[in-house]
Amino acid sequence: MPRTSALWKTWEGIGSLKRLHDWTDRASANIPYTYVATGALLAEALNQSGRSKEAEEVYGSALEIAQATRLDELLARR
Repeated sequence: MPRTSALWKTWEGIGSLKRLHDWTDRASANIPYTYVATGALLAEALNQSGRSKEAEEVYGSALEIAQATRLDELLARR
């Protein structure tokens, strides 16, 4: 988890994907999906290790990416 957490903070794609507001190419939806899935899993791991504030930030970013790329159905409400 430490490596994933460190990478999450430095991945430049996160900011780019959050600014898209529309992902029209469903064939390449696996690109933002990877960020959404990684963010959700990392948030859960952080939450389970008692780092709830950081978990909420990561989950929030994952949710923003999911909404911007129309993949928000992948994330259930917590």
